[in-house]
Amino acid sequence: MNSHVKQVRDVPWDREGRVQVIETHELNFPLDNITSAEPSSNNGTRTSSRRTKFSIFNIYAVNGTTNPYRSTRTGAPAGTRHDRKLAFHADLLREARELESRGYAVIIAGDLNVAPDERDGHPRLRTFPVQHVLNRADFQAKFFSRDLVDTAPNQASYEAAKASVAKTDKNPMRRGLDGVDTFRHVQGSERRYSYHPRGRPWGSGCDRVDLIVVSRTLANDVVDAGICDSPRDRGPSDHCPVWVEVGRHPVGIGSNGQ
Repeated sequence: MNSHVKQVRDVPWDREGRVQVIETHELNFPLDNITSAEPSSNNGTRTSSRRTKFSIFNIYAVNGTTNPYRSTRTGAPAGTRHDRKLAFHADLLREARELESRGYAVIIAGDLNVAPDERDGHPRLRTFPVQHVLNRADFQAKFFSRDLVDTAPNQASYEAAKASVAKTDKNPMRRGLDGVDTFRHVQGSERRYSYHPRGRPWGSGCDRVDLIVVSRTLANDVVDAGICDSPRDRGPSDHCPVWVEVGRHPVGIGSNGQ
């Protein structure tokens, strides 16, 4: 509802329209129901809640390739799109951590253009050229703060991936978000995919690159998450909708108690 939205803004480090941030006012955020013998308006159920404000990122992240990236200020080549992707990760992490420091619960949603681990690619995860491995390792370290998944084609490239993100752990100002991948949080190791390229038979080659990542403080409030993965859901796009339900609502609402 508009009454809950404080502002909708872009970010100064993105000049390509890839990032939109929705910030809310503090809201009464519902938690698990607490049954009570005390009278209440909810048929004996009272609801515990806390004041929470949210920052919701709508993202279309850079797709890493060896093609040149051109500066949005000068138009001159400025490294490759792989280089820009890594810089995008760093800028997004900095923005998210700054918002967390101001008391916001962060939700990052959209096409992140990263398949997090080997469960997220079919028939296999993309590991060549090795820069894709480095991009994935960088994303894992910055947004999940977990041990890297060994998805590199060989041990040497895996060690290179770990070395490329070691500075994230050494500098406390750049440590990872410690976010929660909501799909994996709910669905475990289930293999479902959000990117189904057009021009190929459905399901023959696909990836889970559309993600919803939330602050660790919201982990216990993630109720459900999934992917609407059918040709009909994909529609005219090559990506399927992803969704998450965050927060629990009190039972006993409505005249029939449902």
